[in-house]
Amino acid sequence: MRMTEPAQAWPTPGWAAGTTSVDQRRAQVECAQILDDAGIRPGEHVVNLGDETALLTLEALRRVGPEGTVSTVTPRVPVIRQARPMPGAGTVRWIGTDPFTLDLPSASAQVVVANRVFAYRAPLRGLMAEAARVLEVGGRLSIREPLHAEQRVELDWQGIDPSEVDLVHTAVGNATPALRAARRLSERGLVLAGQLTGLDAGLPRCDWVHVDLREVDAVKAYLSRPVTPGGPSTAQLMRSTITDQRLVGRYEQALVRGAEHSGVRITLPVMRLTAVRRALPR
Repeated sequence: MRMTEPAQAWPTPGWAAGTTSVDQRRAQVECAQILDDAGIRPGEHVVNLGDETALLTLEALRRVGPEGTVSTVTPRVPVIRQARPMPGAGTVRWIGTDPFTLDLPSASAQVVVANRVFAYRAPLRGLMAEAARVLEVGGRLSIREPLHAEQRVELDWQGIDPSEVDLVHTAVGNATPALRAARRLSERGLVLAGQLTGLDAGLPRCDWVHVDLREVDAVKAYLSRPVTPGGPSTAQLMRSTITDQRLVGRYEQALVRGAEHSGVRITLPVMRLTAVRRALPR
């Protein structure tokens, strides 16, 4: 299903409901990095493989200008529908499917972008193959993906055994297909999947995202935040996958004590990768 309509290119005040000002600024910086890496030019067709907040689509629309087009993939009602019109932006297309089956002609796009999409879907090769299919020769792929297997939670754990902490983290990490895929994601795997499907990648770059929790409300907000785009929160996953609810309580209390005592730092490496569509031999 595909639908085309005029661009809506200013986010409403509610686009970031439930997030902090730091989260909002980080999201804006992430989108700018992805699009800067892609080198988007006016008049181009950009395919966005997934956009939870619509910021990536909005900024891409601004960059392609009135002659350009952004096709954004979402099986849900697009958040961007709540935005305000901005003169001079391009045309937006909704693609109501998933990134494995894009309703777009082959070699019809100059750029494909994604933020937190490849990490949560498998197989990688199928997703890369579809991105390569819609790109023209010389077209660019620019993605930004978290490496969940390397996430660290740093604090002085009190009232809970280290083995119990590992149990909680393992249970949450294996709770859904999206999270299981995320734990298997690696820089090497992404580059290899691209090479096998006609995308020549440059060297991956890694940013380190730090989240500091220093009070009870910050811990509650962190536990209530969706772990994957549109998915359940850490608190929901713990309660649905761990049978010993007393362990869940000890884990939450340990985070609270750590935040109040010396602070909790959660560090997540995030990979940025760009690739170019090469001509395949006939």
